[in-house]
Amino acid sequence: MKRSAPANILAAHYNVSPEECFRVVERSIDELRRQAAVLQENAEHLGALFARLIETVATTPIAAGQASSWTYEAGQPNLYFADLLPPEDIAGISRRWVGASGILALQLNLPRIVQHSFVVEGVEFARPEYADAFHLRVGDRRYGWIGAEGGTYETIILEDPAARGLGFELAVAIDGPAADDVTFAFSRISIRRRD
Repeated sequence: MKRSAPANILAAHYNVSPEECFRVVERSIDELRRQAAVLQENAEHLGALFARLIETVATTPIAAGQASSWTYEAGQPNLYFADLLPPEDIAGISRRWVGASGILALQLNLPRIVQHSFVVEGVEFARPEYADAFHLRVGDRRYGWIGAEGGTYETIILEDPAARGLGFELAVAIDGPAADDVTFAFSRISIRRRD
C-alpha cells in the first residue's frame, strides 16, 4: 500500500522520535483550530453584513421611486414642523406663524445629485430686524437668498451626492429668545428639482 505525502512525513517523524511526531500533530491540530476560529469569525461577520443588507433593502422604498419635489401649503394640516401655529386666512390666503424658536426643520427624501430651487412665499416678520436674520441651512451650508421681493424668498440648493436626502432648517437666527411669541409667517414652501 502506497502512503500519502503527509503520512510519509509523519512516519518519518515517528521513526526518528515519537515525541516529536506527536508535537508536529499537536501543532497541526492547533493551526487547524486557529483557522477554524478565523473562518467562524468571518462567517459571523458576513452574516451580520447580510442581515444589514436585508434590513436596508427591506426598509428602502423601491416601487414608488424617489420624489423630485415637495410643497407645503400653510392651509394643509401640519405633519412636519414642531413650532408652527394654526393657520390663519387673510383674503383667502392661508398663512402660518412660526413660534418663538424661529425654526422650521425637516428631513426629506429628495435626491441630492441635482440642484433644487427653494422658495418661501408670503413671508412676513414679527419685527423688521428679523428679516436680516432669516436664512436657510442645508447640512452644514448656510444659503443666502438670491431673490427676496414681495414676501417671496428664493435660493438654489447645490447638489451634494454624499448627502442622504435633503434636510433643511429655515430660521430666523436671533441671539437669545425671541421678543415675541412668533418670529415669521409664510403661506407656502416649495422645493423643486432644477433641470
